[in-house]
Amino acid sequence: MRPIYLLQCAALLAVSAPAAPQGSYLDHASATNKAGRQRMLSQRIFRCYVQIVENVSAPAARAQLAESVLVFDEQIPDLKAFAAQSGIPDAVADVERHWISVRALALGTPSHDGALKLRAAANQLLEAAERNTAAIVRLTGAPENQLVDLAGRQRMLSQRLAAHHVMLGMDVERPALQRAIEDDRAEFTRALGQLRSTPGNNAEVAAELEAVAEQWGRLQPMLGLKAGYMGNRAAVIALANAILNRMDRVTSIYQKEAAR
Repeated sequence: MRPIYLLQCAALLAVSAPAAPQGSYLDHASATNKAGRQRMLSQRIFRCYVQIVENVSAPAARAQLAESVLVFDEQIPDLKAFAAQSGIPDAVADVERHWISVRALALGTPSHDGALKLRAAANQLLEAAERNTAAIVRLTGAPENQLVDLAGRQRMLSQRLAAHHVMLGMDVERPALQRAIEDDRAEFTRALGQLRSTPGNNAEVAAELEAVAEQWGRLQPMLGLKAGYMGNRAAVIALANAILNRMDRVTSIYQKEAAR
């Protein structure tokens, strides 16, 4: 483990639980985006941890893990303030409660046993973040916010697919992991089709989704146990991250349009 990673972890562990600010600057669309991003971070953290355990592009994974923990910490006060003003504090409190467990596991010593524990905890955090995002979307019921939610969830799926793919190398729970990969593959494909056929997509969104479709077409055949599996894990991670970045841009564009 590199010294810089130890320093990052020590600094992150020293951060106390954030206090909610007095007021929120978030509108409904930006709150939807931010809450939805926590779904992604739960799986990105898990993916980075598994990469470290399996020694797949581990230096990059260590840096991304530290960054993801920091971002999640920074988002909690913003979402708590929005929830307090909007009358939905219970959902984000549930996120914060599960985050404490995930944070401790993610910054512990990487191990196969730790990966299994983190997967379970990250899934609970994901479910809590999903409930919080859904509560925010229900506040207005606006179709624009639903697009922010749908596009944002694709970010999470990209990271969970990569995490489960890498975890197959651990030779634990393989049937369950294969089923999860197939379920996420089907969901991503359906949602991508829905987003691409959305009336009113501007040229920038259309171009980004076209690029995602091309990257998704290259990623899908690589998923799961097949010839060349051990050698393709780094490529799967790289493609999943490229898709994440493009879907993040799409989500941000939808957010700006919803805010208008």
